[in-house]
Amino acid sequence: MRCDFIELPSFAKVNLGLWVLGEREDGYHEIVTVLQTVSLKDTIRMRRREREIRVKTDSKDIPSGKDNICYKAAEVFFERSALKEGVEIEIKKVIPVGRGLGGGSSNGTVTLMGLNILHSKPYDDDELRRLAAKIGSDTPFFVRGGTAIARGRGEIIEEGPPSIPMFFLIYSPPFGISTTWAYRNLPPLTERENVDIILRGIEEGDIEKIGKGLYNSFENLVYSRYPELKRVKEYMLEKDACGALLSGSGSGVYGLFKDKKTATLALEDFPFEGRVWVVESVSEREYRSYFGA
Repeated sequence: MRCDFIELPSFAKVNLGLWVLGEREDGYHEIVTVLQTVSLKDTIRMRRREREIRVKTDSKDIPSGKDNICYKAAEVFFERSALKEGVEIEIKKVIPVGRGLGGGSSNGTVTLMGLNILHSKPYDDDELRRLAAKIGSDTPFFVRGGTAIARGRGEIIEEGPPSIPMFFLIYSPPFGISTTWAYRNLPPLTERENVDIILRGIEEGDIEKIGKGLYNSFENLVYSRYPELKRVKEYMLEKDACGALLSGSGSGVYGLFKDKKTATLALEDFPFEGRVWVVESVSEREYRSYFGA
């Protein structure tokens, strides 16, 4: 049965750990990161057209034409499939831009998955991940979501343990941080990744152990430039977060809490300017259910 329209969620992510291991010869950085999808989400609506790709959005923070990652995703899909068709894509934004929450990467990958559904699923997850890697670095993660480890420039995905219920207080300040700026200004590092404590915490259902393992190579750089973000982290820890961390290269900061009630209490007294949400983890099983898997 032909499907002409689809509406899909486009979930955000947080980095439970992010280690930058050094710069590669191709100009990218070698990283290891533990990723987790969370319930903060945009909405992507797609409608088939006879020709032409069109992208529109309700946000002034992202482009609506050929420079939009969803447009690029559609180009990649149609080039791979050799279909001479078009699509209209509407993006309803909630995930803030430039906060390290993966909104753009999620939007692009969900566009690929939506087109795959509209055209009777010609591609499996492995092929969708290959296509997603053409439009971004951490984009392949959003094919399956849940908990995963990403390596390389972020495109090499290893499945993590099954997600457990986790509750986060996510803070978005009034400003974003350019990923390009963050990588260019990151001092040379000789770090070794240590994902084991985070993964063991997830396997054991131990939120406090996960909190102790949270790590981000960008924190020293970003907090030295934006000390107010460090104060946000300190506030969350004072409010009984099991851990708190910069997400991605910032500027978003989150606290990891043992339950929703504790996270909500921290939200009620939140003293910093910006936007803030209490969200929860989205498991791979729940994530995939939205895409007919």
